[in-house]
Amino acid sequence: MLLASTIGLAVGIGVMAAPSASAGVWNCSTGYASVGAWGYCANGDTAYFKVNVLCQNIFTFGSRVVSGQPERVGGQYSSIVSGCAWYERYYGNPWTNSA
Repeated sequence: MLLASTIGLAVGIGVMAAPSASAGVWNCSTGYASVGAWGYCANGDTAYFKVNVLCQNIFTFGSRVVSGQPERVGGQYSSIVSGCAWYERYYGNPWTNSA
């Protein structure tokens, strides 16, 4: 019983101490404008970010993620998705992540 507790404790400590593998971005804004879905990030652990949005098929209601071009975190430009295919529409709110 003591051995199982010790192993469980060692595994738990190992999981808690594991570093994060992904870099993040924060202080981000997203929305829709005449140019399409846009996103901007002012800070991050990485140099680049991109905006993502769901494009939903108007016939089947299936959706797919469409990503904008990578842009520099804290730079002058927003990442933009200028539109979906003719048979799709934007669905939900855009979000950002590191590129």
